[in-house]
Amino acid sequence: MEPVELKLDQDPLLISQNGDRLGRRLVTSAALLWGGNQILRVMQLATMAILARILVPSDYGVVALASIVTGLLEVTTNMQLNGSIVRTQSLERSHLDSAFTMQLIRGTLVATALVSSAHLIASYMREPRLEAVLYVLSAGSLISALSNPYFVLFERDLNFKQEVLRSTAGSITGNAVGICAALIWHSYWALVAGSVASSLMSTLFSYWHAKGAPKLSLAKAMELFKFSSWLILVNILTYLNNKLDYILIGRGLGSAQLGAYHVGQQITVMSTGDFVGPLTKAMFPAFAMMSGDAERLRKSYRQAQAMLIAIAMPIGFGISAIAVDVIHVLVGEKWSSAVPVIQYLAPLVALQSTTASIEAIAMAMGKTRALFVRTFIFLLVRGSLMLIGFFVAGLMGIVYARIISGTFTFVYGLGLASSIIGGRWYDPVLTSWRSFAAVAVMWCAIIFLPSAPQDVYAISLILLSAKIAAGALIYCCIDFLLWRIAGRPVGPETRILDQFQRFIRKFVRCRESNENT
Repeated sequence: MEPVELKLDQDPLLISQNGDRLGRRLVTSAALLWGGNQILRVMQLATMAILARILVPSDYGVVALASIVTGLLEVTTNMQLNGSIVRTQSLERSHLDSAFTMQLIRGTLVATALVSSAHLIASYMREPRLEAVLYVLSAGSLISALSNPYFVLFERDLNFKQEVLRSTAGSITGNAVGICAALIWHSYWALVAGSVASSLMSTLFSYWHAKGAPKLSLAKAMELFKFSSWLILVNILTYLNNKLDYILIGRGLGSAQLGAYHVGQQITVMSTGDFVGPLTKAMFPAFAMMSGDAERLRKSYRQAQAMLIAIAMPIGFGISAIAVDVIHVLVGEKWSSAVPVIQYLAPLVALQSTTASIEAIAMAMGKTRALFVRTFIFLLVRGSLMLIGFFVAGLMGIVYARIISGTFTFVYGLGLASSIIGGRWYDPVLTSWRSFAAVAVMWCAIIFLPSAPQDVYAISLILLSAKIAAGALIYCCIDFLLWRIAGRPVGPETRILDQFQRFIRKFVRCRESNENT
């Protein structure tokens, strides 16, 4: 079989012989994905701000219930084919053709299951509107199944520019269709239409500038599935972890309560940047290249963990401190019941987002079984606490259960990483002491700032922007002050300054080149 050709300057062997070069590529890739993800989140927050003023909580509740069903089928059948392609050392075209055929079969099965079970599921969840929604979303599963696996070669080469463009195009299309549909229909169908349109654009984009087009083949199916077997179980357990609260609230408290909880959760995830997926995508191929050098891998993991904490924690605690203002400005007072969800869960989501490097380490070292054990233990702990919390304190009981179980999982994840690559489990926490100290000062400062008046929207928006700017300035100043006092050790501050200086040098060279021409 003909191997898939890699660009010479992106050959993993050549990169692995130059640690500094790989480190810079990792930071650049992570920064690109994070920056692109932040742009998407801003667009999604803006879209939510528009849709939430047109739609009502029960509209979001219906779609949230549908997402439970579609998501369960997706993760149950998700074979992590992209990860298999990235990790395969001697990649051939037959691997990519097999991946396409496998995902096409999977998409067909998911769509068939959605159509055949829609009526039964709608009856069980006591929401008749759910049936028609599931019928339409089955088309989205088929559309996604046609995605081009050759597009994953960009990720394999640590080239994430195309992925950022693809995500942006899909998000813009989905948001535009959703807003237009909401203005026409004023119903939950706007959210459904936006979801299907986004899937369609993402699939079409995967064929743009791709290094080939797939054919039907199952020649390498078993080889690809071997890597994915444990990850399928991990995905199922992770999904149950993430959706158990939705099931309890949706069936026990109704679609309106679920809609408010869902919006609060979405604002929290979008505000903190949803780091885990994008940054795992950046770190996984880089860590896979270092898998033969334990010391380099350990050093890179600690640096990545410190960077994640330095970025995620101030955002999470900052959003928590201004939750009341965010709800008022973004979606309006009818969503006020989402305020405590943001206040309590934003710091937790930020903390959990730092597990991206832990998951990337385990996948790069082939320790997918350890990820399964970790996720299974998390499900037992989280599920037990949620059931107790829901029956004792309702919605807030679920929130408290998430805080306790999420903290436990973070500590367990640190222990898992140390067992794989060595070192003490609490080393990343000690390394990030400056970030934690700066976050504490920032949170105390923001919490005492006056709240925005709710009768004048313009003033509320200005004061919210001022709070965000003040929090960012306070955090950066305190962190860099502590960094200088500590003797400028290698850490997130070093990486950020290095990237900034490289940007300035590149800008100056471009300017000089333009002047000379």
